[in-house]
Amino acid sequence: MSNGETTMNELTTLIGKLRKQKGELQNQLGNVDSQLEAVETTLNLIVGKPTNLIENHSLVIEIQGKTMVEALKIIAGKNNNRIKVTDAKRIMMKAGLIHNAQNALSMLYTIINRSGKFTKIKPGEYRLTDVQQSLIS
Repeated sequence: MSNGETTMNELTTLIGKLRKQKGELQNQLGNVDSQLEAVETTLNLIVGKPTNLIENHSLVIEIQGKTMVEALKIIAGKNNNRIKVTDAKRIMMKAGLIHNAQNALSMLYTIINRSGKFTKIKPGEYRLTDVQQSLIS
């Protein structure tokens, strides 16, 4: 066997090991997600309201890299298709989607109104009207 073939075999073996390790880690992450959801549900039943700190952290991770409208739809989807603009601002700033806190609220109001996917419930609170489309995408 030549030196090049040996290197290729070693790299192929390494790729296989890394893919196996990745699969194992994804399984562990899935288990942790399930356990986290169970604990959040239990705490929610005991307290009677959502556990905002835990939910916000998972939302921050989920919306990173999304567009503003996609992120708002995800946030609303996690909250019975409702969204509070102040909560959305906080979550989106943590996710790095919003950088300037001074004009964040006006920017979110503009996005919500122009998207046509939300209807106003009361000041600062909107309902996702494009529910069927958000379930598809």
